[in-house]
Amino acid sequence: THNDAIKYMADRVVQLRDGQIRKNYCNEKKISAVDLDW
Repeated sequence: THNDAIKYMADRVVQLRDGQIRKNYCNEKKISAVDLDW
């Protein structure tokens, strides 16, 4: 997704740039969707 706020509620975050994986990590501090600042 292009919405950066969604990464805070995901189990795993994979960031791509120019078709290459730049970051791949487990999100240890997940928050609920209702608590996101959209």
